[in-house]
Amino acid sequence: MFIASWFRNRPVSVKVIFVSVCILGVTAALGAVSINALSSVNGRAADLRDNWLPAERFLGDVEFATMRFRQVQAVYLFHASEAEHAADLKELNSIEREIAAAENEYEHLIDQGEERQLAEAYRAKWKAYAATQARLTDVLKRDGRETAMQFSRDQRKLRSSISLTLFKRALRFRQFTARK
Repeated sequence: MFIASWFRNRPVSVKVIFVSVCILGVTAALGAVSINALSSVNGRAADLRDNWLPAERFLGDVEFATMRFRQVQAVYLFHASEAEHAADLKELNSIEREIAAAENEYEHLIDQGEERQLAEAYRAKWKAYAATQARLTDVLKRDGRETAMQFSRDQRKLRSSISLTLFKRALRFRQFTARK
């Protein structure tokens, strides 16, 4: 009651100033809250720009390169001349360098924990798969095309578990953690 009677007994100019100060205070408080919320949104956008989008580019680069590696490997089996085999081996080595370069770019983007484990599992499987090319070359030279084709078919299980499977899991992991 004291505040109401005190306010009632003041001149109109004091009442207008008091209401203006209250409105200014509420406006400042809302502005502070909105700036805080906007900084949170800005932080998430920066994370997308600096971490997620480059990681997505890496996933796409690896997906394309491993697909191309498998294609060149398949074509390698059908070529008859040594010159064609040499050209295919040169292209396979180039693709392996592209994948290694993409891995190096991606290294600093990997989060610790589950994503790191997935990346390490991918690297191990990729190295094992890339090593099959040397064995495939030996089998082709030693035992002929039919045996080499069977060897290539036998490697299908390893091929299917390479980068795509693992890094799609990593992508799902990233999407899951982003929702938290």
